[in-house]
Amino acid sequence: MGQSSCLAAVGLLASARAESGRQPARMRARITGVTLIELMVALAVLAILASMAVPNFSSFLHNTRLSTEASKLVNDIEVARSEAARRNTSVTVCPTADGTNCSDNWANPRLVFVDADRDGIFDNSEALIRSSDAPGTTLSIVPRDVSSGTPITVTTIRFSSYGSASSAVSWLLCERGNTGNGQMILLTGSGKPSSQSAACS
Repeated sequence: MGQSSCLAAVGLLASARAESGRQPARMRARITGVTLIELMVALAVLAILASMAVPNFSSFLHNTRLSTEASKLVNDIEVARSEAARRNTSVTVCPTADGTNCSDNWANPRLVFVDADRDGIFDNSEALIRSSDAPGTTLSIVPRDVSSGTPITVTTIRFSSYGSASSAVSWLLCERGNTGNGQMILLTGSGKPSSQSAACS
């Protein structure tokens, strides 16, 4: 009888060990499993977050494009001003459609050069200081009167050897089809440019 009791105890112990070995597997299955409802909730939360992020990302791209083009124009102006002082002569900044003749469309590429005869035409005998690529096709760059803010026609800006500009003017940079603010580049007679956010209208 003692032997049969021992065998029964051994059987119960083996059964308990087998049960304990299977229990963690079932628990892991419960932990790692994802129900359809949980998946639908996760997708709904993801969709909400995406809808919130898209407008912010579009605004970021808009501001980045404007800031980049505004910085390029300011840089062209500053280079022209510094080169005029360094060379002790007048230096011209202007937009150009053909790489030679200055135009009044500031959405064209720009030239910075020594316009020795002051005719608004880049000749082979004149020194080319810099040429810039055209701004993005979605951008508009419109010269405006500093006092009234009305659009004006500006073909060239010349800097004297003292750093002063031939005229005070501002440029409004806006992105077509976007209602957000643009960038205003202000150039005073002293020749020092500055930029700030401005409403596009």
